[in-house]
Amino acid sequence: MVRSLEAHGVRHIFGLCGDTTLPFYDAMHNLDHNITHVLTRDERSATYMADAYARVTGRVGVCEGPSGGGATYILPGLIEANESSFAVLSITTDISVGSYGKYPLTEVDQEALMRPLTKFNTVIKRADHIPRMVRQAFRAMTTGRSGSSHLGLPYDIQYDPVPVDDIWGDPKHQTFPSYRAAPEPGAIEAAVEAILTARSPLIVCGGGVVIAGAMDELDRLASRLDLAVATSISGKGSLADTHPLSLGVVGSNGGTDETWEMMEAADLVVFMGCRAGSTTTSRWEAPKPGQRIVHFDSDPMTIGANYPTEVGVVADLKLALGEANAYLDARSGDLPAFGGAVKVADIKERKFAKFQALAKSDADLIVPEQIIDTLNKNLPDDAIVVSDPGTSCPYYNAYSQQKHPGRQYITNRAHGALGYSLSAALGAWYGRPDSKVAALMGDGSFAFACGELETVVRANAPITYVVFSNSAFGWIKASQYADCDKRYYNVDFNRTDQAAVAEAFGLKTWKVEKAEDLDRAMKEAIAHDGPTLIDVICQPLEEAAAPVTVVDRVEPGSSSSTSYGNAGVIAACSVAPVTAPGMVRNSPRMLLDPDFPLFLRWSYLPKLTPWLLKYLSHANDKDTRRISEGLAPILYDSPSQHEALSKGTQAEEWLVSSDYSFVYPSREAFEGDHYTWMLRRLAGFEPELLEGPAVQEYEPNLAADMNLLAVMHDHGYIRDPGRYIAALAEEAKELGAVFVKAEVKDFDLTGGRVTKVVTTGEDLDCTEVILATGVWSGALAKKLGLSVPLESERGYHIVFRSAENGPRTPMMVTSGKFVATPMKAGLRCAGVVEFGGLEAPASKAPLELLRRKVAQTFPNMTFEKEESWLGHRPAPSDSLPLIGEIGASGVFAGFGHHHIGLTAGPKTGRILAGLISGDRQNIDLSAYDPQRF
Repeated sequence: MVRSLEAHGVRHIFGLCGDTTLPFYDAMHNLDHNITHVLTRDERSATYMADAYARVTGRVGVCEGPSGGGATYILPGLIEANESSFAVLSITTDISVGSYGKYPLTEVDQEALMRPLTKFNTVIKRADHIPRMVRQAFRAMTTGRSGSSHLGLPYDIQYDPVPVDDIWGDPKHQTFPSYRAAPEPGAIEAAVEAILTARSPLIVCGGGVVIAGAMDELDRLASRLDLAVATSISGKGSLADTHPLSLGVVGSNGGTDETWEMMEAADLVVFMGCRAGSTTTSRWEAPKPGQRIVHFDSDPMTIGANYPTEVGVVADLKLALGEANAYLDARSGDLPAFGGAVKVADIKERKFAKFQALAKSDADLIVPEQIIDTLNKNLPDDAIVVSDPGTSCPYYNAYSQQKHPGRQYITNRAHGALGYSLSAALGAWYGRPDSKVAALMGDGSFAFACGELETVVRANAPITYVVFSNSAFGWIKASQYADCDKRYYNVDFNRTDQAAVAEAFGLKTWKVEKAEDLDRAMKEAIAHDGPTLIDVICQPLEEAAAPVTVVDRVEPGSSSSTSYGNAGVIAACSVAPVTAPGMVRNSPRMLLDPDFPLFLRWSYLPKLTPWLLKYLSHANDKDTRRISEGLAPILYDSPSQHEALSKGTQAEEWLVSSDYSFVYPSREAFEGDHYTWMLRRLAGFEPELLEGPAVQEYEPNLAADMNLLAVMHDHGYIRDPGRYIAALAEEAKELGAVFVKAEVKDFDLTGGRVTKVVTTGEDLDCTEVILATGVWSGALAKKLGLSVPLESERGYHIVFRSAENGPRTPMMVTSGKFVATPMKAGLRCAGVVEFGGLEAPASKAPLELLRRKVAQTFPNMTFEKEESWLGHRPAPSDSLPLIGEIGASGVFAGFGHHHIGLTAGPKTGRILAGLISGDRQNIDLSAYDPQRF
């Protein structure tokens, strides 16, 4: 076995001793050979080392282990190498052939065990078969799509003789890929012509380009066509990150909103050495049906596996791209230029503006972007970075700045086992000892493999380990945050001092808790001539967020601030717009009736008329149903949205779960409101009806002429909206948000994208903006070219201080169209509406009507004093809010909620945060499209 491995150019073996390995180890000791055996402390580590060794050298990585548990431990690395297309040979010694079936210690059917995980697998039953089986394993690993192989080596045959003249190896099988296959005739021509007919093609490279060593050929093809190149995670290095055509990683683990733009916009996607799996395509969100596909791959099984393929080229990538360039050399006529460099430059500028904002953050905890930024600034240009698939992976995938093409980045993305990078880094160092190696991992991953630090110290390998310490399995905890409404279950563990653990093994270590100490520690660790570890106490992944600056003219919670004057009800059932059928016919009566809660300053009518005509145009059955269907998704779960938002904060004390009732004088009056209740029922809201004595039993302070209650259960209210908002603002500050008291005047845009917010104070640099300034948003949106038919509903409320004999729970008094909510300060009654613009002072008539209606409804109520208030609700002409990006400006609308602003606030905020973060939304947002007018 030793001589057969030597004949195939093997220089390193990674492995762990065992009883069944004694003859093999004795041969390694006694024979004169050039193979270095690296003793590991775990068979998993041995395979990971062999895997990384193969990735950086292009040579077969070899690992070995004993029978039984050794064979089972070696499995994770084998399946990773096989699925990632790297040539790794695992040799597991076995019990003697003569003891098979006799229940000896460590017996396991190794051939059956390894069969699903390898490209070639056998347990050798005779010694004279060893040379032939080794040749077959190397031939399988290095030809076609490279992969892993397994050889079982029973104990007894290790002592048997082997014909010396049969010990030889094909030199071509020492590296992979060997015996490269060229494309079939006509395939290259068809593929190139398909690309040339596209309007906006995009190349997406997987790991196959670097495995084939086709980086120069790719560069020449892309450069001559000015064609952008994206990559999968494994495809990093197909071009240098700094190449003007290198878009970066696309997909769900390191892709960003900006890089995804090109994936969605491409009319033709060229997959090169890429299987178009779930991660690169964000679970096949793109390419979408209708986008053309050209696919180059050495494995015919990938062609057409996930997408209908216009042209498939089955060949080695280096040969295929060489032929493509030769075809273009010989082709007559001008070649198109697809403008890739300009598009990539714009995307990178926007992407890295976000990154730099986070990298320069002065948050209390170090954020992952700061670690990646420090690595980018300090690692040598030829450094190799190995990352576990946890916390570090998406950040390095997205923001690394590798200056040369080739394999300088390694991560185990096929199966994503934790604990990979600590061991794999040593294999990479043995493969390329003149390059600096850095390994990134979370503290969860560190605990999987920290025993291997002894191996690293024994080798005196100058590897720098960086641990992202957040005391949790961060990726899973972040998923529970996003997908399970913060229901964390068994993802947290005690904080460990990784620096102390590593120091005990003999590494030089640093523990970093402040961002200002990170650069110094990184410089010292990289410069040290032995193994080092930096334990970075960093922000938990579930708390990762963009730095946020809130600009407001007033302090949160003050009398002029957002939602201060709201009626306070979490009105999940408010899905019926005011513009119901019959409104046009009834409008004159509504405006002229002094007892109807709608007022108009007649001098304002000429200015109001264009908006009013549009508003009234929706007072028909079709539009009313459409509007109601649009309101339901942002309202139906509003109580739970408020609970999730306020949980664990000071705002939680102001939130009350309760019923919300609609008060009618009679059954006839309730049935006269049948259209509104039809809309509520269609949205899933069914009231409990109380009549007669049951009304007074439920609400004993109601007037005797109120004879029906429609009670909506599972709603809620805010006991003091101003203090609720102020408490949420304080929580935001605790999380790192910065509040600036100023008025927004304008936006600066570069290339159509927002770069600065102009205020009455200092101007603020930014990459995205949420425009949520209520009725004042219309004027600011107009500066972005968006004209919104938006008016102020002048809303009035009266707070009856220290009120007694009022309602126990919030209610809508339908005869007066006002809401009465019991609050900490007293009873707040709100709902009267006036149209009169932003500048006119408060009117007396709306308040007088409100007082009269309250007195009629609660005749026995007493109070100390009353306080009145006027505010402005933003009312779009179609009664639906604006939620989403305004064009491609980077400015996101979040306004126009009329009377449901407080109710729908948390849901709207989550949607906007998701849009900015690139999260897929599970509701149709077209109803709220800012461009709909």
